[in-house]
Amino acid sequence: MVTYGTIVNGFCKTGNSSTAIRLLRLIEESSCKPNTVLYNMIIDGLCKDRMMDDALRLFSEMNEKRIDPNVVTYTSLICGLCKFGKWNEATRMLQEMLDRDISPNVQTFNVLVDARSKEGLVKEAEGVFEVMIEIGVDPDVVTYNTLMDGYCFQGQMDEVIRIFNTMVDSGLQPSIFSYNILISGYCKKMKIDEAMHLFREIPRIGLKLDTGTFNTMFQGLFRIGRYAAARELFNEMQAADLVPNTQTYGILLDGLCKNGLIGEASSLVQMMERNGLYLDVVMYSILIDASCKDKKLDTVRDLFNQLSAKGLCPDVKTYTMIIRGLCEEGRLDEAKELFVIMEQNGCLQNEVTYNTIIRGFLGQCKCYEALVLLEEMTGRGFSPDASTSSLIVDLILTKGQDPGIQELRNKFLPKDGTLNAGV
Repeated sequence: MVTYGTIVNGFCKTGNSSTAIRLLRLIEESSCKPNTVLYNMIIDGLCKDRMMDDALRLFSEMNEKRIDPNVVTYTSLICGLCKFGKWNEATRMLQEMLDRDISPNVQTFNVLVDARSKEGLVKEAEGVFEVMIEIGVDPDVVTYNTLMDGYCFQGQMDEVIRIFNTMVDSGLQPSIFSYNILISGYCKKMKIDEAMHLFREIPRIGLKLDTGTFNTMFQGLFRIGRYAAARELFNEMQAADLVPNTQTYGILLDGLCKNGLIGEASSLVQMMERNGLYLDVVMYSILIDASCKDKKLDTVRDLFNQLSAKGLCPDVKTYTMIIRGLCEEGRLDEAKELFVIMEQNGCLQNEVTYNTIIRGFLGQCKCYEALVLLEEMTGRGFSPDASTSSLIVDLILTKGQDPGIQELRNKFLPKDGTLNAGV
């Protein structure tokens, strides 16, 4: 059974849960009889592969064959149900577990706390935390971190600090992730000095700064325009032999561009290319967007052409930001050409794309062209957004005698004066 278990575990960990089930059937036909551990491996694999119906069927099969489930079985199922947002089913599973005198452990409760927190129901998550304590299950660092992260996401720093202090008072040693959450919370509140104080405190208490800690500080520093400090911190990161990851470079690119340091951002991209570092469409799009806003459309064209040369496919955001840049410079023919090309390349326009190019044509009083696009947009189930609607009304009020604008008025502003979102 040990050999079978090793093979089954390998299949499940590599996302081959269906193959693991077939092997389970072969084991059943042999002299070996599957036990709880084997079923647990497959049920956990199915839950992680989001095959909940199969996991629940296998669980029912366990009961039919009088193979007793344990805390691991129930924890896997509860975790799977929570990932699908099936909170009621998860709580029923917890009750069934208790009815069978199977005690939930800290991992079981952590799943429930995490599920509530991720849904934004942090107070309810803390209610689960209190139940843990009542029945004698001690929360661990993961439990506290999950609650801290939930409150941090909601911007409730007082609650984050309260949970952190409760963790310390309970005798637990906060992890680097605990401090990363605190730093992130301070950065979101623009309290960079407090964040930096914690950042400097971490090595002194015996914890090692990780890439996530630096990434969080970079975001905070760039957010308030302290790009020189971010630059120095990046040098410090490299001196500490910490390897920047994709997220690090994405934050640096975004921060440099948003602070108007497009030349420095371009140099960073070139350095990454020289060093064979992977750049995805998102990274190139950050630089493309900044170059559009800086009206450097020749640079935009070069960057866009590089994408296909590197085997990368522009997404709808990339196309839309270039179309916006072209429209803002009055290059409507080029914008319309790119609008057509994107669909030919298998990238369908979304509501933002349509509104962007329509505003471009309306801004140049090219109402017939805008009307064609408006009809096409509404035919695809999209609607003019507030900016487009406002521009249409403004044109009708200021240049209502223009034949093109009159047609626009007849189509989208009926006699009752209400803007028409559809054709």
